[in-house]
Amino acid sequence: MRTTNLHLMGFEQGKLTFRHAGLDYLLTSVEESHIVKVVLA
Repeated sequence: MRTTNLHLMGFEQGKLTFRHAGLDYLLTSVEESHIVKVVLA
């Protein structure tokens, strides 16, 4: 659901990162995310 919410707000989930202990982490995890289109209908 995080990816769908970010999409609705106009963000690209793959570009959102944060730095921790010198490494960049994706905000939505390292697993592949999908937009839930049923929620958008």
